[in-house]
Amino acid sequence: MDEISKQAAKEVINVLYNTEISLIAKIPYSIIKILEEKAIEYKDEIKLDMSLNLFEQQISEEAQTILAIIYKDFWCDKEKQSEMNKIIKEKEAEYDKELEEKYDPFKKIYNQESQKENLEIIKENKNEDSEKALIKFNKKWYLRIFEKVIRFFRKK
Repeated sequence: MDEISKQAAKEVINVLYNTEISLIAKIPYSIIKILEEKAIEYKDEIKLDMSLNLFEQQISEEAQTILAIIYKDFWCDKEKQSEMNKIIKEKEAEYDKELEEKYDPFKKIYNQESQKENLEIIKENKNEDSEKALIKFNKKWYLRIFEKVIRFFRKK
């Protein structure tokens, strides 16, 4: 609960103040107390439009998430709770799959044509960098001979 932002806590408290007392009584006092302590730290005023549905309110995603957790844990019956748990697991699996695809180190990102273009760009950059060098560096005679021998065998 320490990671909750001040604004989200204030938004949740404002929503709870406009909720029936019988529903608020189902939430443990310790949770409400933590939310109120965080909400006091937020100085700006948050106004809710009572003509709009809760989903249409201009509140942060974090506040919506907190309200969804409160709804799931304290206000739902067992059937609705298991249904919501399934939905949460499915969404987590989709999110994990997206992250896995995005950050997969073994995924081949470029096709062969773009790889050739990238190699050409890298070679051009190396040539430009060598021209910009402050000190001209001459390689040792045995290194130059070694490189020529390697190039000779690579051609065949």
